[in-house]
Amino acid sequence: MRAAESLEHAQEIGDAETAYDTTGMTVQKQRSDLFRHWILGLGSGDLIVKTSGANSQEFHLPNVLFIGKKVQQIEDMLREKAVVKGRA
Repeated sequence: MRAAESLEHAQEIGDAETAYDTTGMTVQKQRSDLFRHWILGLGSGDLIVKTSGANSQEFHLPNVLFIGKKVQQIEDMLREKAVVKGRA
């Protein structure tokens, strides 16, 4: 797994992509709908991604399966920093 330096978002298939810096990005899970997320969803939940900066955005991804594991993976990638070896 490599460090996440940017988040790329495309609104529709074939649409232009927008890249957001991951510095200050927050990821949140919501499991507020008991019937949809717990009983039918097998541990699903809604994922909310908030970017920071001058052009901050908020993305809602509904019904993400195994939300706990995926949020943990995303948070791990956000914590990692890409290390570039400089010339000596």
